[in-house]
Amino acid sequence: MKLGRYLLIGVIFVLALNFVSNAKSSELILCTKANLSDLCFAQGINTSAIEKPPVSFTILKASYNGIVKEDLAIITAVYEIYVTANEWVEIPLLAEDIVAKDFALDKEDILTLKDGKYRLVTNKSGLHRVEIPFLAKIHKSDSYNELKFAIPKAAISKLNFEIPKKNISIFIPSAFDIKVIEAETGTKITATISAKESFYMKWSKRLEIPKIEKLESKIYSEVYNLLAIKENLLQGNVIVKYSILRSEANHFKISLPKDLEILTVRGLNIKDWQVLAEKEEKILNVYLSPAVKGSYKLEISYEKPLNNLTYLEIPELQCKEVERENGYIAITSLANIEISEISSKEVTRIDVKELPSEIALSQKPILMAYKYLKHPYGIVLKLEKHEEIPVLSATIDSTSVITLVTEEGNLVTKITYYMKNNKKQFLKLELPENSELWSAFVGGKPVKPAMSKEEKAILIPLESSPDRAFPVEIVYFTKNGEFNYGGSFSLKLPKVDVPISQLSLLLYLPENFEYLRFDSNLKLIPYSRYSTGKLGMPDIGSLEMFATKTSQRALLQEQVKEMEEFKGQLRNVMEKGILPIKIEIPQQGKVFHFKKLMVTQSDGLWLNVIYLNSKIYFWFNLAAFLLAFYLILKALLAFEIEKVGEVLSRKKVQLIGIIVTLIIIKEFLSVTFWFVLLGIFLAFAFAFVHLIYRKITRKRFVEKVGGAQK
Repeated sequence: MKLGRYLLIGVIFVLALNFVSNAKSSELILCTKANLSDLCFAQGINTSAIEKPPVSFTILKASYNGIVKEDLAIITAVYEIYVTANEWVEIPLLAEDIVAKDFALDKEDILTLKDGKYRLVTNKSGLHRVEIPFLAKIHKSDSYNELKFAIPKAAISKLNFEIPKKNISIFIPSAFDIKVIEAETGTKITATISAKESFYMKWSKRLEIPKIEKLESKIYSEVYNLLAIKENLLQGNVIVKYSILRSEANHFKISLPKDLEILTVRGLNIKDWQVLAEKEEKILNVYLSPAVKGSYKLEISYEKPLNNLTYLEIPELQCKEVERENGYIAITSLANIEISEISSKEVTRIDVKELPSEIALSQKPILMAYKYLKHPYGIVLKLEKHEEIPVLSATIDSTSVITLVTEEGNLVTKITYYMKNNKKQFLKLELPENSELWSAFVGGKPVKPAMSKEEKAILIPLESSPDRAFPVEIVYFTKNGEFNYGGSFSLKLPKVDVPISQLSLLLYLPENFEYLRFDSNLKLIPYSRYSTGKLGMPDIGSLEMFATKTSQRALLQEQVKEMEEFKGQLRNVMEKGILPIKIEIPQQGKVFHFKKLMVTQSDGLWLNVIYLNSKIYFWFNLAAFLLAFYLILKALLAFEIEKVGEVLSRKKVQLIGIIVTLIIIKEFLSVTFWFVLLGIFLAFAFAFVHLIYRKITRKRFVEKVGGAQK
């Protein structure tokens, strides 16, 4: 065993020598501890800077336990100090303003007085404990006592003190977490002191706050009554303003007549309210939580049935348990009831402008206003109900009508009523004969119309909108007689049970006819007739409608094609019963614009038109033109130009007849009139030129004959 142990040590030694021999000189240095400082100095290393700590000492804990004895305080200070330096250090503790009685130190530590402070002197590092009992003087005055002395800064400082007095107030500005406990021997104080260089404590006798007796509250009230008289009902809105003085209040009482029914009670901090019946009155109790002081507002609403009373005694509401009450009463009417005063007592009639703003801003005009200063008061009114006259619950501001007429005599009419409605449920329509309703929209939404059994009228359900107009749109189809070469055509519009302020009708008639005369209770607007496709392109009396330009023919053919397509759509709808959601009416043809103001429920809007085929009308106008030209020209050529005046004076009756005929033609056949007028003008022009030519020729002939005779 010994041999194996020696062999193991030998192997370890060889390995160590091998490691040292292979290491560089700069990497490994072997020296004794005694030579370390010399080696560090040779290398320029400051060993003192490495070994010296940043602080020489620190006071970890400090505690001050004391008791007050007359003019002195006996205090024991205990310090736990940690010294980090291995050299002599002086640790300042207490100042010389105290008197040390004794001290307890660790071995080899010294307590000395230097520069006005007690100091601990030691050269040993580590934890040190110092205990110093000392005396400190208490400074007294008439109102307080104070204790102050210098102390060292410590990380943690605790205070335990006892003052042999009770009912005292303690003040320590540098202390936190103060606990004051009154014991049999006096007052004990514990606290934590902040890291400061002085300690200060002040105490005085605690002032006893005298108990204030709770005073009764003084309450003043001002009441605003706004009364609205309806049919068989009186509505009251009451505002009570309280002024609460001296102390808080949490309960209000208000007396009411027995026939009043309280509806609502509103106000801040209301916990509950209830009405209790007593002998001849009711008491409204309002409970608040928390109680209030100062200004407080209470709002009450109530109702009272009138039961067709002729005389009304105004209800009297009285605030209970108040010092003084005054108030105002405002009366208004919400029905056709005339109000007049019969009698009054303890109230003063005032102008409406003198009412407070709380009740002066009523939606209805205030008819009577009163002021009262005390209870009881009384007002008796006479109520005279007047018979109500029915008024309109709905009105139509404007109506837009578009009617398209085909050559087969079928009519498609789209009517849009812009109406305001207050409470009317249905719009009642009476369509013309042979008419069928296709669609109905109210406010842009489709609706389902109904049929009235009694009057056989169509009922359109309405929406309520008294301030804003909404559209009611209907589209209906009417089958009428087919257009011939000539004749008359009639149109009727639906009757409604709501008056119309303004109605506008756009009537689109087939292109292949001329419309000679309109009879209607609507007013035809000039310069809108014979417009093709668009409104505002007038050509009444113009000969251009008979022109044969290629562009006009192409436009007419395109319109005819669209009209034929729409006729097919109409037949398809009638055959298959398909009701489109929205039906757009092609605005093609000769358009005529009509208007009417103020259409009543009894007015039936109608229109008759006399028409003639365009080709027949053209040849008729051409014949009239040629006839007029021939007759006038023949008459003018029958006499000499010098005798024109004599002929005109002799044939006044015939001339008047011609003028009347022209006027009649102008009234009924306006285009024919212009043709006739053109023929007359051309006949006069031709005759005038011819007569001038004859006169010149005759003069030359006479001169020639006279020259030959000479």
